[in-house]
Amino acid sequence: MDNHDEHLSKAFRKPRRVTITIPYATYLVLERRSYEQGRSLSNLSAHLLECAVSETPSPQSLQSLGPTRVSMDGHHSR
Repeated sequence: MDNHDEHLSKAFRKPRRVTITIPYATYLVLERRSYEQGRSLSNLSAHLLECAVSETPSPQSLQSLGPTRVSMDGHHSR
């Protein structure tokens, strides 16, 4: 294993904290879905990111990415 691969291997062992800025409408959708799934907002976000970068996303994560509309007053509809 070369030095780069060894570094990547170790990097996946310890979770890393990141900060992102998202549109308010996206925040509202994530907040609602986290409540519906009984997850923290952070846990749901991490799960969706993991599924997005993996080759085989879980069926549940794909279903949760289904179309959702957020009106200007923040209400959700499918």
